[in-house]
Amino acid sequence: MQGEGLSLQEDVFYVMPIELSEGGDSRYLVTMPPGIGDTVAVGLSAIDQIIRNDRDAAGKIDVLCNRKQAEVFACDPRIHRLIIVRSTLFPSGEGTFLRGIFPGQQVQPLVRFLRSQRYEAVVPGMPAPTFFYLLGLPVMFASLPDLGKDILALHEARDRHISYLTRKVVNAFFKDALPPPELEEAIPLYLTAKHVRAARLLMDVYRGRSDDRVLLVAPDTSSVVTRPPTPLLLAGIGEALARDERLRVVILPAYTLPEAADQLYKGLKRDAAGRVFRIMEDQLPDLLTTTALIDQADLFLCGDTGLMHLAIALKLLSEPAEEQPRNQTRVIVLFGGTNPCFFGYSTRSVILGRNRKEQRMLVPGIAKELYDRRERDFFDHIEPAAITAALLAK
Repeated sequence: MQGEGLSLQEDVFYVMPIELSEGGDSRYLVTMPPGIGDTVAVGLSAIDQIIRNDRDAAGKIDVLCNRKQAEVFACDPRIHRLIIVRSTLFPSGEGTFLRGIFPGQQVQPLVRFLRSQRYEAVVPGMPAPTFFYLLGLPVMFASLPDLGKDILALHEARDRHISYLTRKVVNAFFKDALPPPELEEAIPLYLTAKHVRAARLLMDVYRGRSDDRVLLVAPDTSSVVTRPPTPLLLAGIGEALARDERLRVVILPAYTLPEAADQLYKGLKRDAAGRVFRIMEDQLPDLLTTTALIDQADLFLCGDTGLMHLAIALKLLSEPAEEQPRNQTRVIVLFGGTNPCFFGYSTRSVILGRNRKEQRMLVPGIAKELYDRRERDFFDHIEPAAITAALLAK
């Protein structure tokens, strides 16, 4: 990770400057929910839109995030500092909103520090209203009439991506001086040539011949609501392997359900030995390396997971270099219980699994964390043949 941490009260938070940033004093603070996908859909979208409205803000934006999220922002020259908080301060899951209303005494050192920075405005990405009230700083808010229209659009299964809503919040703060954002704008994500080079070398091991097509698979997500069942992946990918001898499959590590990667690997390898591979955790030291590896693949298959957002982001280099990101990966996403109109990228990915009734509900459609976690197949509306067809499409 770029930068060297400056210890303030490390049991609560610490500050890490971005070495590549050339900005002066910080003027804006960006916050977001605690997920990996939120770094792209909320954090990076907000940063991009702030700078579109205020060119002088580049390099003068602070980001409040947890340590895992910090990996995504570590090489972004538009950011001045990362303010990295302990994950228990603003946890994900069922108690997130209540923690935002009743933050407790442990948040006070962070509040005092942020108040002292005198930001011009804060992007309130976290569901923590009391926290933002305690800051006493200007907060960017959505236009309530517009928000009502967007909620209605989601209920009617029309696309209103979270990044689009984030950009509208930023525009509203700047009095809508810019034209309204497109439903899906490119979201810049910065990495280094070192990440690109390491990913290319790793992918070359799996590619074999130059005309091989490499499918990278994320077999796991953090929730049963978004995790594609392994038998579904086995059937869909297995048939694609049988019909395309140039297809090679590389399976990413599974973190929430480790056995998912092992089961998928063993199941596919049985009938396609020599064309199915598995990446181990120690081969991917951080999220930017994982992002660069996805960028080197021809195809990427996943559920509604943080890696989906990293996959669709526009990869840029933080410094000039000869080796550039490809930005050509075809992303295929399986949607179970979450709402693809809110989380999915219709123009930047192939979405399978729309129009399930649960997707239009608040829980689990928007707030999967509040689902009671009963074992249930949220993907029984997707046929393996649909996955096969998406993988074989040219």
